[in-house]
Amino acid sequence: MSRHLALFAILVCGLGASPTLAGDNAARGISASIKKPAISEERTALIIGNAAYETSPLKNPANDATDVAAALRELGFKVKLVTDGDQLEMGKAITAFGSVLKEKGGTGLFFYAGHGMQVNGRNYLIPVASSIEAEDEVPYRGIDVGMVLSKMESAGNPMNIIILDACRNNPFARSFRSASRGLVQMDAPTGSLIVYSTAPGSVASDGTGRNGTFTEQLLANMATPNIDVELMLRKVRSEVYSTTEGRQTPWSSSSLQGAFVFNPRPDLKNEEVRIVEKIVHRAGPKQEPFLGVRSQDVTPEIARAYGLSTPSGAMVTALKPGGPGAISGLKQNDVVLKFNGQSITSDDTLKTAVSTAQVGTPVTLEVFREGRKMEMAVIPGSK
Repeated sequence: MSRHLALFAILVCGLGASPTLAGDNAARGISASIKKPAISEERTALIIGNAAYETSPLKNPANDATDVAAALRELGFKVKLVTDGDQLEMGKAITAFGSVLKEKGGTGLFFYAGHGMQVNGRNYLIPVASSIEAEDEVPYRGIDVGMVLSKMESAGNPMNIIILDACRNNPFARSFRSASRGLVQMDAPTGSLIVYSTAPGSVASDGTGRNGTFTEQLLANMATPNIDVELMLRKVRSEVYSTTEGRQTPWSSSSLQGAFVFNPRPDLKNEEVRIVEKIVHRAGPKQEPFLGVRSQDVTPEIARAYGLSTPSGAMVTALKPGGPGAISGLKQNDVVLKFNGQSITSDDTLKTAVSTAQVGTPVTLEVFREGRKMEMAVIPGSK
């Protein structure tokens, strides 16, 4: 990349519909009046919610988009809201959004709720009134997520967030040969965080209420004072996993270089400190940290099979359901290469590194998965 770009892409799957703005935020646990955050940079957001499809109409996208727009306005964002946009309207809105980011800089946020699909390894947003009858029509009748990424990158502003609430089944699956499920995992550029509301290639159902499960938890946690986005999303992930009884596990891939806080409030005690204090108080000072994973040494045979240059690292062989590793997105057969910057050469070195961690304090893992390296944050639990 020609310039350093902090890009957050959050792909989530609780879909929404009605274009009216609810006045019952307080009843749903969302503050109707958030004290304005202490921010100095420009914050710009484009929010799109598509529900009124002729084929496979959706229940919640406009609700999700409208509620997220309202929450972001309270958090200092200047918001443009589009509901039930066709391809032309969506394209114009994205182009204008990119122009504003280039002119004003600051933080940009794009949120989309509606149908989305993967075709030939690329993710597409589906406008309403899209007459798609064959898979080869998607690239020119849909909106390539790459268009949004390109507009943000060319704007040159320091930080961007993308939230795609689009992890539903392919609405045209019966007429498509591949009938792929959910969205495909996208590479996380340097300084980026990509989060899915469920694992790549998986789907999430509509929520039972006004919002989808992930979006409901996002709205409930986004305005928490002084909490970094990665810690906030770990809270969301845990709640979604618990609410769905393990059927839906939000996914993440991170290469962030800095922090972002939706609601900075220097007048209040840092929320991360509160959370860690609560965890440590509950655990007690002598509790032993753990990730909830079993692993083994990387043998020469494993290294050759996985395309690793050297037989070094610890390969994950099993994860405890609901454990810190599983919640953070670790997968079986991932190879852990680094723990908080420390090289992991074997199963023993991983165990030693985990034993030195603190319960409730986030750590960064570098893992090797499907031919590439990625980073993810994990909060160690206690045995």
